[in-house]
Amino acid sequence: MSGRPAAAGPIALGGEEMAAAQLRTLKKLKDQGLISMQEYEQRKKPLLEILIVGKDEAAAAEQRAMEQRAAMGGGAVGPQPAIPVAAQPYQPVAAQPYQVIRAAPLAPAPLVPAAPAANRSPYAHSDGFDLAGAEKAVRHEYDPRAKKWTRTAFLCRIEGKPFAEGAMRTAHRLFDLAATGPGSLFVVKISKDPRDAAQQYFDDVEMQMEARMWAQRYNERLPPKSVDFIAAYVLELVDRAEKPLCGVEKFISGTYRKWNNNWDWSDEERNTPQAFSHFTWEASGNRLLICDLQGVGDLWTDPQIHTSDRQGYGRGNMGMDGIMKFLNAHRCNAICQYLNLPPTNARQVRQG
Repeated sequence: MSGRPAAAGPIALGGEEMAAAQLRTLKKLKDQGLISMQEYEQRKKPLLEILIVGKDEAAAAEQRAMEQRAAMGGGAVGPQPAIPVAAQPYQPVAAQPYQVIRAAPLAPAPLVPAAPAANRSPYAHSDGFDLAGAEKAVRHEYDPRAKKWTRTAFLCRIEGKPFAEGAMRTAHRLFDLAATGPGSLFVVKISKDPRDAAQQYFDDVEMQMEARMWAQRYNERLPPKSVDFIAAYVLELVDRAEKPLCGVEKFISGTYRKWNNNWDWSDEERNTPQAFSHFTWEASGNRLLICDLQGVGDLWTDPQIHTSDRQGYGRGNMGMDGIMKFLNAHRCNAICQYLNLPPTNARQVRQG
């Protein structure tokens, strides 16, 4: 008998739970040296698709791909027989003959006479850099591991007209004048009420950076897909009257989606956001839960942290009331199982 452990059956028969089990079996085969890394990566890809987007969406994507192949003359449309994970043969890539291709010689480029030295400026640029409207500011950044705030000088330009606004704040484009290209573009959120409490800005940034630290811990568990929160900081506009504060984060383009709120609603179209919220409760030793996840893909912003003692993290911290609302409504998915998180409806969470 072979010492190679048997793999699970076809993916189509087991859905997300079977995909999680097959992924664990596949990792054991790789760790024991029974399959190559190339074979492991090839078999892992369809399993991760099922864990991330769910069985139904993965099947729909495969159906769309088959229809596209048929339309291009690639064969008849229809479901193909499933191949068990352990039965897929290893097919080495045939060596390709070495060929030398000689390119035709390039024609010499025409000579362009240089401008007279008197008409040239050694400081001439065409990158659009402009100091008009520049203002000095103080940047306040929070380190969640050291639990410490630091301050640095900052030079920026903020557009006067907002590109978006909410009930409480307006959103403006901010350009970091010490950076270039896309890395210089940020979003600054300014309160409509100048009397707005300054502490709220610091609470929001502290909460987002704490959530970013928990995202790094989640990624250390090697989930099917990594997550992150946009780095944020508080900006003090010292050139303006009253030196107002505002919140700043990197500008991210793409389709903005909300995945859960700070109470009992979740969009279960994808598994990763709900599994992350569940993870934070377990990994923190039942001290906190991060929810209200929203952003572009799995790059999130403006989260809410509930704590068991209801201390810190602003007015949105609903304590055990908010935690219990999420846990009671949460349905564990394949990623929760992959991370070995206990089912939330299988035990009572002690209050207090």
